Order: sequence, then structure tokens, then C-alpha cells
Amino acid sequence: QESGKAKGKIIPVMLDVTSSEDIAAAFKTCEKTCKENNLNFVGIINNAGINLEGDGYKEAYARGEAPENILADDTVVMKVLDTNVAGCFRVTKTFVPLLDKEKGRIILMGSYFGTISGALGLPHLAYECSKFALEGLADGLRRGLKDKGIKVSLIKPGNIQTDMNSLGGESPPIVVSHDILTALEAKRPSPRYYPGQVKGLPCKNICDFFALLPSWLTDTQI
Repeated sequence: QESGKAKGKIIPVMLDVTSSEDIAAAFKTCEKTCKENNLNFVGIINNAGINLEGDGYKEAYARGEAPENILADDTVVMKVLDTNVAGCFRVTKTFVPLLDKEKGRIILMGSYFGTISGALGLPHLAYECSKFALEGLADGLRRGLKDKGIKVSLIKPGNIQTDMNSLGGESPPIVVSHDILTALEAKRPSPRYYPGQVKGLPCKNICDFFALLPSWLTDTQI
């Protein structure tokens, strides 16, 4: 419904970020489409992500139970990291040559869970680890690609009202879209954006609290 209101033409490209073959095919499609239509390739948005542990939370609460406070199985951990982290690596590495031509933008979808770990106990750590990894990836890409003129931004949403966060959503998805658009269009995009809220407070305030204050203090708030 929202895509129908957008200006311009939307060309869907099927892509599984865990598949190098899919990514290579998507690259060729995008490159070919840009050449044929005299278009500039201005950016990639690494939005793919899964939260298998979050699904377990929803199932437990649906039964009226709290999730057992244990770490996820290694199969869950590897699937989450393969999509949320390695997928960003694969897509970004493949598309940098196109971005290099236009001094384009790279946007990664992080989370406030990339600053705050442990708030949901042991059963949510694989997802949180993946978002912490994106913090380092975003910083490294931003610094490593600055000489090419490629700008990199990390979006760190709060609790957004999506199917992935059906139990704790606070802010509408449009606040994330606004920051993504700003990161794509701004002359000097911010390294990080913090759309939405967490427990009724601005996401940036929450992230600053946990990032800047000593661990002995922030641990008392978990």
C-alpha cells in the first residue's frame, strides 16, 4: 500500500542475503537497470534481519510463561549472525563498486540492542550480539570508505511497531523511514540515527545513558 504512493518506479529484486549467488544476481540486475535507464545507483539499505529468539519470547508469553533463562542453541546463533551480520558484509562488499561510481550511501539497520545487552536475559543474546557487531561494521565502513566519498550511517531504532516486535512496539515504522531518507539525502549524514522510543523515552537518550555512564551504574538499571 505504501509503495503504491511512492513517486517513481519500484523494481523488485528477489534477494536472500545468506546466498552469495542471489547477491551476485541482484548486483547484475541493478547494474543493468541503471545503465539501461540512465540511473545513478545512490545507496544500499541493509535492512534484512531476523530475531529467532524474539519468536521464542512471543511463543512463551502466548502460553502465559516467561522464557527460560538459557542461551540459544548454536544453530539459532549461526542463523541470526549469518543474516544480520554476514549478510551485511556480503551485500556491501558486492555493491561497493556501484556505490564508488556515484559516491553513494551505505545504511545499516542496527538497534538500541547494539548499545544495551542483557535487558531481556540470556535468551535474547544472539540477536543483541548481532546488533553489537553492526556497530563495529558501521564504524569500520565509515572510516574505511571515507576516501572514496561513500557515506555510512547506522540506524538504531527503538521499540518499533512491527511484526517482529508485536509485544513491545511503541513508535510507528514511519519514524525509521524518515531517518533512512535523511541518511540517503543529507549532504552530511550523521553516523547514527535513533528513531523511536524505548520505555517512553527517546531512543538516543537511552543509548547515551548506557554508552556513556559506568557499567556499575548501568548494570543496576537492568
